[in-house]
Amino acid sequence: MRLWSIHPKYLDRQGLLAVWREGLLAQKVLQGRTKGYRNHPQLQRFREQNDPLAAIGAYLSGIHKNRWPEDIASMAIKYPLKKQPRR
Repeated sequence: MRLWSIHPKYLDRQGLLAVWREGLLAQKVLQGRTKGYRNHPQLQRFREQNDPLAAIGAYLSGIHKNRWPEDIASMAIKYPLKKQPRR
């Protein structure tokens, strides 16, 4: 799980998509909707807040407001992340 503390303007396309996806995963974990990643150290800073869900929401909102391309959906379709073959 990668929840960086750097400003989103420094992230390239891959980094931006990765931090967004990881942020959504963190949100699901904090909502109790997953079994994995429950004890991940990257979640500690959100759990320490009075309202962890509001904190992760603010984190995702900050990414969206500060560096979210207008056509992110088309970028994700045009340049899909390659999945590793299962072994």
